[in-house]
Amino acid sequence: MAVPDELRGRLRGMARSDVDALIEEARAEARGEVKAVLRDIYAEELLDLVAEQPGATEPEEGEQGWWIYCIVPVGRVPPPGITGVACGELTLVESGGLAALVSPVPLSEFGEAPLREHLNDLKWLEQTVRAHEAVVDEVLRDGPVVPMRICTIYRELDQVEAMLESRAPRFREALERLSGRAEWGVKIVVQRALLEDHARGRMASDEEDGTSEGVAYVARKKRAAVLRGETDRLLDSVVRETHARLEEWSAGSVVLPAQNRELAGYEGEMVFNAAYLVEHERVETFGQLLKELGAQYGEMGFAFDLTGPWPAYNFATPEVTA
Repeated sequence: MAVPDELRGRLRGMARSDVDALIEEARAEARGEVKAVLRDIYAEELLDLVAEQPGATEPEEGEQGWWIYCIVPVGRVPPPGITGVACGELTLVESGGLAALVSPVPLSEFGEAPLREHLNDLKWLEQTVRAHEAVVDEVLRDGPVVPMRICTIYRELDQVEAMLESRAPRFREALERLSGRAEWGVKIVVQRALLEDHARGRMASDEEDGTSEGVAYVARKKRAAVLRGETDRLLDSVVRETHARLEEWSAGSVVLPAQNRELAGYEGEMVFNAAYLVEHERVETFGQLLKELGAQYGEMGFAFDLTGPWPAYNFATPEVTA
């Protein structure tokens, strides 16, 4: 049966709308699935860390372990007025010319079996991570630190001492590299509609010849494709320029995955996320550079966010923080 062109066009439009809706639905479902997978992987990593610690057997009642926050040079003191994970009192363990900042944690809560249960509790996870980060952030105020991964736990203090001695060369190398420097985060968020408007203004406007609905439809599709290409080109150009200019003022950089919009609480589309190791005397210039980029590209829909200083997790080698 022949279908009139007008009806076929309407059906095509309806189909496009349904496809868009299905894509959005699929995206929402995929985000939920990815979040669940990431949580499971994170839980497995934490459990592996606990299992790797010496003497990871079933704890006795009242037994405690030692949670490690960071490694610092000898001579530092625990930050006053702050407690650690599970409200443990902070103390320093010295060996090999270095010191580990630790606090006691009950193995009834932080042993392998109870951890497996707690890691399904996102509120518990958040509180534990925040307590760890609060301690490391406070210690960072007094000088360089080598931050340890979340849930690095030893049962005995002599095991902490042995760990310091065995890794002393790597810890010293990391502390030397981080001396006088700190990690800073840079994020770029774009309002794509504004960027598309700017890209559209840069494109030569093509007039529809109006000869037929089919010709006009093809012309619109062609212009839409050209607009997407120009928008992506502008976005890539701004991101590349930003990263290149910031690297000139940093001692190291790591490009990171974009943060989840719901978790990070930003509006728009995060198109760049990176960490930079910046010398203290260059931080002001580093921040001023971002302000200049914001003034230059703000009307195009770009926003630049600088955060820090942070413990240099991204610039301590995996072998050191393991």
